Amino acid sequence: MNQMNKDMQDMHEAFGVGPLQVFVSHSWHGGIFHLKRGVNRGWPQIHQRRNLYCCLLANPQNLDLDEFLGGDLTETAFALALQKASHLLVVPNPSVGVYSRLWCVYEACLGVKWNKIYLLPVKPHRAETCKCWSKNVGIPMLCGILLGIPLFFLFRRVGPSALGGLPNWVAFVYRILTVIAQLLVLPFLEKPWTLRMMTCLTATGCAFLLVDISWDYYDIRFNSRLAENDESRREFYNVIADICNYGWFLQLTIVNAIVATVLVLLKIQKTGFDRQRDMMQFESLNLAHCSNPRDEQRIRDAIAGAEDEVETVIGLLLRAGAYTENLRRLWDAGLEIDREGFQDARTGVCFCMLIWLVAVADNISDTVLGHSAHQIYFVILSVMFAMSTMAIPLSVAWVEGHGPDRPVFVLKVP
Repeated sequence: MNQMNKDMQDMHEAFGVGPLQVFVSHSWHGGIFHLKRGVNRGWPQIHQRRNLYCCLLANPQNLDLDEFLGGDLTETAFALALQKASHLLVVPNPSVGVYSRLWCVYEACLGVKWNKIYLLPVKPHRAETCKCWSKNVGIPMLCGILLGIPLFFLFRRVGPSALGGLPNWVAFVYRILTVIAQLLVLPFLEKPWTLRMMTCLTATGCAFLLVDISWDYYDIRFNSRLAENDESRREFYNVIADICNYGWFLQLTIVNAIVATVLVLLKIQKTGFDRQRDMMQFESLNLAHCSNPRDEQRIRDAIAGAEDEVETVIGLLLRAGAYTENLRRLWDAGLEIDREGFQDARTGVCFCMLIWLVAVADNISDTVLGHSAHQIYFVILSVMFAMSTMAIPLSVAWVEGHGPDRPVFVLKVP
């Protein structure tokens, strides 16, 4: 049977599948569809890995498993596969705690011994994320836009001459509120009131979008230069540049919507992580058991002396959402690592890129309008911002492939 285990590994590579890279640790009490969802949700953190080992699918179920798993535990299919894998993906289920099963405990012990990277399937479900975003961002933005339609016609009927300096004061107040909100939100990203604040601010900006376009271009620039013949035609083609340059409500509403979306992602990630941690149902290795008394004694003997270390690793996994040597060093140094082992870095950073794109659009609009004597500097800034924006996804892909704890740093930098 031990030779069969080795032959299965060799056959796996001989068919061009490639070496094993991910070992899936799970309890057989969980359903197959739940296991599939768990693997899918855990996989994006290790997107450069392609091949996995799952005992439910890999072990010959029609053979005598007691004989198949007999002999030296380090020569079993579990051990041989885990030794070659670089990642250990732990998939909890709502029925039984993974580490209430001694075979899973033994896999955790080998992962400690061979310095594997532990992961939990913490990526939020797409449908759940869309529902949360619609409730907290999408619907308020739509309501703001619908409210802005009568405001648009109201201000159009009043006319710009009757408004005086009101447009500038309204835009100034919105800028001040945005700055204050950003300063309050950044230190308290996970507080419930931060999302409500950004939702209200985004909806307010949406309500003034149409009015802002009217103020910034049609009422201030286009109508005032309509009689300038050729100049009016040239200015008409600069409408987009005018809106990007003077449209404070447009720019700040985009920024506020991005921040609100990032807060939604953080909220849904926390909810999903808490759900995964609750399903682990872990208290102590002493409560773990095995259906076969003989296997239970063998595993107990194999992990003897390493129980405390295994419990520490499992505890860090439940606290951080992952386990790596770097996270262990941070924990030993006394630093807080709650949920520091995972982030959906690509999604979060892509939204942060949009903020850079707003800056790019503003600088390009200055270049197109050419109203400054220092136009060359705006050109240089536009190129620099554009290059920085293009470099962000490449950097994230590289960093994310070097460990589950690295994207946390990337997401916090922007």
